[in-house]
Amino acid sequence: MLWYIIDGWNVIHKMPLLKNSPSAREDFIYFLKRYRITGSRNNRVTIVFDGRIDLNLKESERQFEIVFGGTKSADEIICNRVSAYSNKRNIIVVSDDNEIINYIKAQGASSVRTKEFLSRKDKKSPKKNSKEISYAVKKEITDELRKFWLKE
Repeated sequence: MLWYIIDGWNVIHKMPLLKNSPSAREDFIYFLKRYRITGSRNNRVTIVFDGRIDLNLKESERQFEIVFGGTKSADEIICNRVSAYSNKRNIIVVSDDNEIINYIKAQGASSVRTKEFLSRKDKKSPKKNSKEISYAVKKEITDELRKFWLKE
C-alpha cells in the first residue's frame, strides 16, 4: 500500500480549472476521486492544506484524510508526517516545493511533481462522452432539487 501525501494548495494552484473556483478544495477532492490518479483505492491519501479547519469538508470526506495546518504550515506537517512514518519507501509526496522534495528524499521517501501527478488523469480519463461538472455545481443542483421535491 502506498501513501500519497498531497500538498493541497500547491497542486490546486497548478490546475487552471480550479484557480478561481469558489470551492477549489471540494472540486480537487472530486477530481481525485473521479480520475483515481492515486491508483488503487487501497492506497492511503492525505491532503494537507494551510490554514484553518473547514469542518464541512473534513466531516464530509471519508475516503481521504484531510489535514489543516492551523498555525503550522502544510510544508511543516508534510515533513513531520514523513519523518514519523517507519516505512518511508511507501510514501509519495506530491508537491513542487523544492524544500519539501529535498527533505523527503533525504528521508528515503519519493516525490512526484504536480505536473506529472496531474498528467495521470489523461491515462485514466472516463469515457469521452461523459460530461464533467464541478462539485459546486453538483451541490447547487442537489439543493435546487431538494427545494423542489422535498419542499425544503
